[in-house]
Amino acid sequence: MGKATWSVGVLVLLVAVLEFSNVAAECQTIKPIKTKLLAQGTRGILDSTVVSDILEYTGVKKFADPNTHFFSCVDGRSTDSVFGTPGGDSGEFLIALTVYNDFCQKMDGCETNVSALFASYMENQPPSRHFYMHTSREAEKRISNHLGTPINLNYVPPELQAQVLDLVIRPEFTGCGHLAIVLRNPFLYDIPLNMTQQLIQTFYHYLWNTNTTSRLQLRHMDLIVLDGAHSEQAVLAIKVNRQHPFYDPKCNGFSPLVQPTDLFPVKDDNSTNPVHFFIDSPDAVSILRRHNANFFVGTLRNSTNGFDAELTENLFLEEIDFLGSKQLRHTLDRLAKGLPVYETDLLIGDPYHMNNTTVEENEVYKVMLGQIWAGVVGFGIGVGSAMIG
Repeated sequence: MGKATWSVGVLVLLVAVLEFSNVAAECQTIKPIKTKLLAQGTRGILDSTVVSDILEYTGVKKFADPNTHFFSCVDGRSTDSVFGTPGGDSGEFLIALTVYNDFCQKMDGCETNVSALFASYMENQPPSRHFYMHTSREAEKRISNHLGTPINLNYVPPELQAQVLDLVIRPEFTGCGHLAIVLRNPFLYDIPLNMTQQLIQTFYHYLWNTNTTSRLQLRHMDLIVLDGAHSEQAVLAIKVNRQHPFYDPKCNGFSPLVQPTDLFPVKDDNSTNPVHFFIDSPDAVSILRRHNANFFVGTLRNSTNGFDAELTENLFLEEIDFLGSKQLRHTLDRLAKGLPVYETDLLIGDPYHMNNTTVEENEVYKVMLGQIWAGVVGFGIGVGSAMIG
């Protein structure tokens, strides 16, 4: 019995080593394959090869699961590695909220309670998932000057909250370029003005008041204060090439994170200067939007007797994508006016073979590795059988 157990143990160990070798190779390096120009610019970086060279030199080495990682704004001042979309989580929530409101108005007994929907959304997030909204140091200073007292927007004392809540929904005090444009142009963005205002005020209300929300919700809320002036040189849309021969299927579900203030071009004298980009992450955003559609359709289904049976998650998602594409275009037309727009295909996979082998060599390598491990496993089985006998 002991010998049989030992044999099985050897086999399990060999399989585990094989699995570990596969996991160790996954998602270690992200390499640019191709960068193409989507829209001409009149300023900034006007050559797509320069963008590819910057990414190749700096390297894009971080990745995450969009289901569990927060989304930042497209704003190029962020010092974090980000998934980018206009307004970040707050911008995407606002889009889904608008679609929800459109369907809700057609159903009996349905109403759009922004505060209740936001609280429910936060309570249903995965444990590691944060919700992002950003402001700016300049907006914080404007509010402080307006009230005549220093204001820290991450915590405002109760006696000042009403005054600050009245200010943060005014474009000049909002701090997020995207949300400020939405507030100024509600008809252009197809978002009711009061809905944007309510979402901003709801976020701050929950952020500041521990007695009106759970510790879990508070832990998941991030107000980021961005500093400095805009100095972006281009818009960069990040995609993953999942059809490339070197792509590792185990990377399915992961998307690249890019730090927009940490990309450096190499100059002839080997000196470097940072180049900032507006970051758009369409692959990752598609996953977040699916998540949002699932939540809001489920909420509609559970909260009204007049639920339209023809409303599916896919139909809801189509409306989100339509509104999101329009908003991305309008926001970049204003925040990134005159800058070129590039799309970069990135590859996630085994760094050694991406950097040192051809496609053909990689296929040979895969066959050889499979044969080697088949032999090792067969040897383990043989040794175990011999000991049993």
